[in-house]
Amino acid sequence: MAIVAIVLLSLGGLNAVFAIEAGTCTQGDAGNLYGGLITVVLYMAGGLILAFNPIQWRQAIALLPAAAIALWHSVFALRFALGYLADKISACDALVGDFTAQSRGYEMDGSEAALAVLWLGLSSIFWIAIFLAWLQGRRRVALSANQ
Repeated sequence: MAIVAIVLLSLGGLNAVFAIEAGTCTQGDAGNLYGGLITVVLYMAGGLILAFNPIQWRQAIALLPAAAIALWHSVFALRFALGYLADKISACDALVGDFTAQSRGYEMDGSEAALAVLWLGLSSIFWIAIFLAWLQGRRRVALSANQ
């Protein structure tokens, strides 16, 4: 079952890459970031499986590419949320990598708060799933040592 979880987490990571990188912000619309909702579903499904089925070391190695992608979109989510809160940058500014307040190329479309919460949430879901899998593995090791 852990292989299914790894596939789901990897697909969620790939979807996150597409959601961030495939958009063009035509007329200031950053709607492609709502593609993160699919990532939330994939991460939650994979996380639930991992929470009840600890992973072996080989499977943990298979998770490294997904973890690298999750680290990348976690940094994006933090920069976007902090940029929105501190400098009021738009979602399109974040998508094009412009996190400074001085050079705003796009106007806000009103969905920045929801998108910041979405991306912070989906990034958190991945890391919580990994943490729960680690706890499950530690519990099993402790139980087997007591027998």
